[in-house]
Amino acid sequence: WFKLSSLLIGTTNTKMEGSVELDLVATKNWGTGVDKVIPIVQHATALKFRVGRVPFEIYFDVPLEVKLSAQFSATAEAIAGADVVVTGLDYNLKFDKKSGWSHTTPAPQVAMTPK
Repeated sequence: WFKLSSLLIGTTNTKMEGSVELDLVATKNWGTGVDKVIPIVQHATALKFRVGRVPFEIYFDVPLEVKLSAQFSATAEAIAGADVVVTGLDYNLKFDKKSGWSHTTPAPQVAMTPK
């Protein structure tokens, strides 16, 4: 028969790579307006007279009409992110005749690089 004298199984040089990115966009639109009539001259009599009992009056008005409108728009964008690399994920399960079963404990190291 066969006898087990040693066994090694696991992962070596294991690495995980990932990336995360957050993209924020804000948009705001706003408008305002003015529609106003400003009377510059109101009921200015130019000529006033009577013919018998019938009165006559000639007058004029000068209105100034102002119309104004404005539209505003603003957009802001922010992008943030990072590349992530995790190494040291090695895990091994080992058996040998002298010492029996043993295993290695992973010692992960994380490296982040901002984008």
